[in-house]
Amino acid sequence: MGLDTELVRLLLEARRSGVCFRESVTLGRQHYFVGNNETRRFLDRFGIDPDKHPTLFSNEPPRYSEPFWESLGVEKLETLDASDFEGATIVHDLNLPVPAQLVERFDVVCDAGTVEHVFNFPMAIKNCMQMVRPGGHLLLF
Repeated sequence: MGLDTELVRLLLEARRSGVCFRESVTLGRQHYFVGNNETRRFLDRFGIDPDKHPTLFSNEPPRYSEPFWESLGVEKLETLDASDFEGATIVHDLNLPVPAQLVERFDVVCDAGTVEHVFNFPMAIKNCMQMVRPGGHLLLF
């Protein structure tokens, strides 16, 4: 799972349209699959100074997406997964209700391909909706 060119463009469009990303959570820890030159072009096109985000241009694997989220204005990014295999900051099975401390906690909840793998899909969607704070956004890709 990860952010490709199209998802990066859509997230930048969301930022431009006023989505606040201050406190966000991704379902699964996302890899970043966009090349450095293309990333620079995207940031320039969307009014973000690439030089303010040097860690986004690392080529050392694995390239996780946290530096990209910072360029969107994220101050606190959590990653939720069923295991800590890839270093998720929150370990939770989306087949089960989210704990109270995750309810209405995030400005953005972003799924780039996780809920389709959850057996109890209605519970997974309910969990995602519950984690979004009032006025926030659920972004499903």
